[in-house]
Amino acid sequence: MTARNLRRARVVPAEMRLHLTLLSLLAAALVAAAPTPAAAAPLGFEDPLLLASDDTFQTVASVRSGHVAVAWATGDGTVVVARRRADGGVWGVTRIRTDATFVRDVQVAEGPETVVAWAETLPGGRQRISAATAARFARFGSPRVVATVGSAHAATPRLAALGTRTVLVWRDRPPRGRAELRVATKDAGRAWRTPRSLGRDGVGPAVVRTTGDRALLAWATADRRTRGIQVGSLGAGATRPSNVRTVSRSARGGPVLASGLGRRALVSWQSRAGTLLTRRVGATMSTTRRIATPEPAHAAARVTLDGRGEALAVWRAGQFTVYGAAGTPAGAWLSPAPLSGGPAAMVGTGRPVLAPGAGAFVLWQQSRDAPGPVRYDVRVAWRAPGETAFRPAEVLAPGSDQPRDGRGLAVAHDAGVIVVAWPASDGVRVMVRRG
Repeated sequence: MTARNLRRARVVPAEMRLHLTLLSLLAAALVAAAPTPAAAAPLGFEDPLLLASDDTFQTVASVRSGHVAVAWATGDGTVVVARRRADGGVWGVTRIRTDATFVRDVQVAEGPETVVAWAETLPGGRQRISAATAARFARFGSPRVVATVGSAHAATPRLAALGTRTVLVWRDRPPRGRAELRVATKDAGRAWRTPRSLGRDGVGPAVVRTTGDRALLAWATADRRTRGIQVGSLGAGATRPSNVRTVSRSARGGPVLASGLGRRALVSWQSRAGTLLTRRVGATMSTTRRIATPEPAHAAARVTLDGRGEALAVWRAGQFTVYGAAGTPAGAWLSPAPLSGGPAAMVGTGRPVLAPGAGAFVLWQQSRDAPGPVRYDVRVAWRAPGETAFRPAEVLAPGSDQPRDGRGLAVAHDAGVIVVAWPASDGVRVMVRRG
């Protein structure tokens, strides 16, 4: 062997050893970075998934025909929307940049198209309602101004996707003049129509789809001393509600709405005396029904209504207890039962779900009564189809260290799909249950 060949023989093994060492280090790094498999989530839910490492306090969610959308805002004025198709697969996350200094009350509606709307404050103090739209799983267009408002804080926009269009309702409180409720609609693939005034003031507006392109709007009258609850029907093709009726002349806060049985919807509110009340509204209104409360409730009960007329109401009382009560098709409410068990430092308001063929679910966030940083678990209580009592609550997703108050939980359901989203210390997390 020549000296040149000898040198080659010595160099080649050294290079091979270097490559083998690098490959070994890379493999070890990949093994170390691989996520530890989490315990399977209960009741058929998928494991929690981190959508984005954003710091936010509130999430909203929407489901239509199995397609899912989750939205939130960041501190720098960015609106974020995460979407996933009905057949599952990966999530697509879109960041919508705005020129606002602050964004609040983000709303999302999944329908014939995905619409996200919000109230925003701009440099110099201007305030307005803006929205962005995307055809199903296409790219979002640039944000569009729906209306200028006197106060983004008081606007509290609410959004609902109907059959072929979307409706947006908010409160406009100008610096001078009379405040009023306003509504805007848009057909799929078209621009927003000119906002229309309801001709009256109100706070805490709410809107739900009843059937097809019809919707029901509800609000609390503005005067706190004489506050009541009113509703108005938005017919197919209409640009402002009609048939405005008074549901109650005594209310402490805004209404909660749920739709389910054809053109009928369920209205929930809390009287000035603290009583939880409901009423079913359609072409006619049912009598007012009272929900028994073992201890004073914090606010109006959150409600849901299915296609058979069965209902579920959930509310928070004291500091540590979530209560639930079932409603019959006739409109009566059965005796309530406490759902949140075990010691806790704080319990968030529950969200009710009636899933056909799967039973009833109540979801909430509950802190652990332990020293150290506050940790909020996402908990779920479940009642099987045909049963009358909820089973003991389970931890759906263990909490992470987070300076949150447990009120940022979002729950949406449609066509057997339940989506749960919440802000955690490491970002926004989501869980989905199908079927």
